[in-house]
Amino acid sequence: MTYWNGTTMQSADFDETTSTTYTTEPVTWDDAGYTVTATMQIHIQPSSVDDLDPLDTTNCITDACSVIASSGSILITSEYLIEYPGYETHALIVTTTVTGSSASASFKAAPSV
Repeated sequence: MTYWNGTTMQSADFDETTSTTYTTEPVTWDDAGYTVTATMQIHIQPSSVDDLDPLDTTNCITDACSVIASSGSILITSEYLIEYPGYETHALIVTTTVTGSSASASFKAAPSV
């Protein structure tokens, strides 16, 4: 992934185990008295598997065994502050989820006959 760090484009490497947040330096644009300042945060969450009950088949006879798996996610939040002299500052916040999916399953053994 490549993002603007305030001076130059910065590379960031991540994989399915990465959990981190990148914050860009503010970028400012001025024109006709308006000032717009943009910042961005990139949140990366790793893939995961959560066993709600141990996946031991002897345990799945009286109680169901369950598991939830997630592919992880990348969440990008952009904030734009819009300023004009004599008026309130306005904020526009845009959030985008680039990836993210999850699945769950449960199993309970059939009763013995």
